[in-house]
Amino acid sequence: MMNATNIGMTLESIRTLLIEDDENILEIGHGNADHLKSILNLAKGLKYTGIDISETMHLESKRLNQKFQDQADFILYEGKKLPFADKTFDKIFTVNTVYFWEDPVGFLNEIYRVLKDEGSFVLTFGQRDFMEKLPFTAYNFKLYNNDEW
Repeated sequence: MMNATNIGMTLESIRTLLIEDDENILEIGHGNADHLKSILNLAKGLKYTGIDISETMHLESKRLNQKFQDQADFILYEGKKLPFADKTFDKIFTVNTVYFWEDPVGFLNEIYRVLKDEGSFVLTFGQRDFMEKLPFTAYNFKLYNNDEW
């Protein structure tokens, strides 16, 4: 269900990255990663890494994307420190995860650390005014509008 409701935002985020051949891409909070084929079809020689805090999504993404195992890795992590070397990724994106970042500035610094100098980062989230009308956002969501972020 999350994939279906977020797919428009996800595909627009991917489009905004302007992915090119031989790039190393990180997605933070990949969900079931049913959109992986959309990424890998954009250019040649891509390497995708998805990272998520949900064991359910980690296992589901691996199951759904077995045919891409030579180009894609899925990593389960604790949500605070990115387990990668400095300047690893050309492109990084995340969709609808910012609501759960315990230390937004610290996490942005982590993203900056693993992003190559000429890399691109796309952060996509729903605006507070829209999100606060959804019943499930009353539970552990920290909502923002662009000016607050």
